[in-house]
Amino acid sequence: MFNCAQRRAKLFRVAAIGSVAALLFGTSACSSPQGESGKETKIIGYSTFNLTNPYFAGILKGLEDQTEQYGWKLVVTNSNNSVEKQVSDIDNMLTQGVDVIMLTPADAQAVLPAIESAKRENVPVFALGDTVSADIDQQVLPDSVAAAEEAVDQIAAHLKSKYGEARGSVVNVRGKIGTVVERQREEGFRKALEKYPAINVVAEGDGGFDTAKANSLMADILQANAQVDAVWAANDAMAVGASAAINSAGRFSPVGSKEHIYVISMDGAKPAIEDIRKGVQDATVSQNPIEMAATAVRNVKIKDEGKTLEKQVNFPTLLITGDNIKSPEVLEYGIWADDVE
Repeated sequence: MFNCAQRRAKLFRVAAIGSVAALLFGTSACSSPQGESGKETKIIGYSTFNLTNPYFAGILKGLEDQTEQYGWKLVVTNSNNSVEKQVSDIDNMLTQGVDVIMLTPADAQAVLPAIESAKRENVPVFALGDTVSADIDQQVLPDSVAAAEEAVDQIAAHLKSKYGEARGSVVNVRGKIGTVVERQREEGFRKALEKYPAINVVAEGDGGFDTAKANSLMADILQANAQVDAVWAANDAMAVGASAAINSAGRFSPVGSKEHIYVISMDGAKPAIEDIRKGVQDATVSQNPIEMAATAVRNVKIKDEGKTLEKQVNFPTLLITGDNIKSPEVLEYGIWADDVE
């Protein structure tokens, strides 16, 4: 375990970590240095595997905003989908003396060695947006199972209004198969479908949480299926790709029209919000990654005060549709997509 002097020495040898952060480190929080405001300086290390997806940009904004409010330093590394690099990134941050590790895992199992390293250094670990398979200080994430269940209920309500009962043909655009979040959303989708035996899943496939891949998948599904009533896409990026494929196939009708193919997804990212506003997409079960990440930072402060943290915080989600997008409820919850470039 490093003592304070060793950690400070390591900090001053490194000016930045990774391609994203270019922050000059101060001294470690273990020595309780004081800034101009009289607050202790703390260094938060955030490891992610993707910053091109707006959702991850939302997490980063929440971390930046809240750490700035506390006068803390934030160091960010992006492994660009490399599991091996994410483990190395976390190990490097530990070596350089960060006080807290926050991470969004590329792989829940693969990051375990880095988490064990953090534990040996007595560095708290927080997971954001997805789970890890380890006993850490806290995991802050949405309840993806419940969110997917809500999406199916919305599909069922639409089909009931269309046919007089919850029946019809649904496409399931799954996320990157094998990831924790994909398994959770698939679990919720399947669980909710049990309530609606007349709803038939006519096709499904791996959309990779990616717009282009989902677009290609949906194009093939539309060619093979003359009747599609609704689409569940496990994230917004895939919903946008599916909607574009529906349009390219000449099968698009605006939301509310008789021939419209109902599309619902999850996250509340900008492209989906824009499609909802334009009457292209019906709904998204939104998260708020900005506030979720800010909550995690606030919980670091709570832990520092000696209070016990819950091991898991299921951050609330909210259904956003064309009908309620301007409502007080949605405005209070926040349309995070409007705050991320």
